[in-house]
Amino acid sequence: MSTETVRSARFQAPYASRSLAVAAAVIAASAVWSIARWVGIDMVVPEGDGTETIALWHVVRAVLPVSLIGWVVLAALERWVPRRARVIWTSGAIAVTLLSLVPVLSLDADADVRAVLTALHLTVAVVLVPLLLRRPVRSGVPTRRRPANR
Repeated sequence: MSTETVRSARFQAPYASRSLAVAAAVIAASAVWSIARWVGIDMVVPEGDGTETIALWHVVRAVLPVSLIGWVVLAALERWVPRRARVIWTSGAIAVTLLSLVPVLSLDADADVRAVLTALHLTVAVVLVPLLLRRPVRSGVPTRRRPANR
């Protein structure tokens, strides 16, 4: 009688990969903002009667909470509707991304500023959605031996 090693399906907690996804979204958006500033785009938008310059901290302050909310919503859906969570969350993320572009595209600002803001929104979505949806990593650990089926 031969034996085979049975490996347990231990999953890495999604906290590590999802926190990295949030960090990656913040870093990617910060990179887009930095490149825009490096090429000389002044991130000035109308604010009330005057204007406001979008600084890096504005970008981080916007991306971080939105990314964390996305994570929390995905985790809640995975708990309450595990079979449909990924489809529901992805559909919602796409809808939120598209809706977030409406005020950007209707903003009374220079075209290059609108282009950078659009790139910021799309960059966050393109980075965050697939990284939050990544499946947890399985680590195979030998647990016991059992007879092989013949």
